[in-house]
Amino acid sequence: DIDSASAGQSVNLRSDGDIAVSGGVIAGTAAMSTGNITVSGITGPRAASFSAALVNATTGQAVIRADAQTIGSLRSAAASTLDATGAVSLGSATVGGNLSVTSTGGDISLGTSGAQSIVANGRVAITATAGAIGRGAGSSALTVRSNDDDLGAADSLTLRAANAVALGNAALNGGRTGTAAVSVTSDTAGVALGSALGSSFAGSAATTFAASGSILANTATATGGNTIAIAGLGGIDVQTVRTGGGAGQNIVLTS
Repeated sequence: DIDSASAGQSVNLRSDGDIAVSGGVIAGTAAMSTGNITVSGITGPRAASFSAALVNATTGQAVIRADAQTIGSLRSAAASTLDATGAVSLGSATVGGNLSVTSTGGDISLGTSGAQSIVANGRVAITATAGAIGRGAGSSALTVRSNDDDLGAADSLTLRAANAVALGNAALNGGRTGTAAVSVTSDTAGVALGSALGSSFAGSAATTFAASGSILANTATATGGNTIAIAGLGGIDVQTVRTGGGAGQNIVLTS
């Protein structure tokens, strides 16, 4: 166990066992440095587990490879990658590049006590290949947003789970003004979310697809084709579905 770890440049934590940091891991405190944070195993690619209240790569990227992960707050100037085989809990995130959260064998929980946001200037890809995606304990409001700076290429927001995607009242946004595509998929179960805003929206559920708020692709950057496409093989329950009304913009609902 470690109380905290802080370095002028980079922090590299390696163990085949458990790594627990009760406070924060901070890199890049020195002027003009590129401070990366990496967590990994020694004989294998991942530690057994990693937990920290704060991971802050102030001038670089964060790459966390551990079978199980619990991170209260994730911050990085560049990309962040969470690579796990078991359960992942991510309370909040502010990422300067792409954010990738992957578990090959466990559930992924997003948000923590109170209202939280998980945002990245680049792409956001959250994938539970054998588990579910849900909300963290005590999470009252959650926003997940890609393309946060609305600059350059439209960086998409993608969530995919083998089991349910159960996000309650969460807002899923592709950019602050709907500049990027949003997609949500459950391979074997249902999808539940609050609202979504993007240049396009694709939702797919093996059972019920539900949204307690609006599904919108109604901005100037909305794309043509099947601008909003939702499939819920067990039914669709949504409040409002709307595109910008441009030529060639379709809404397709399949149940």
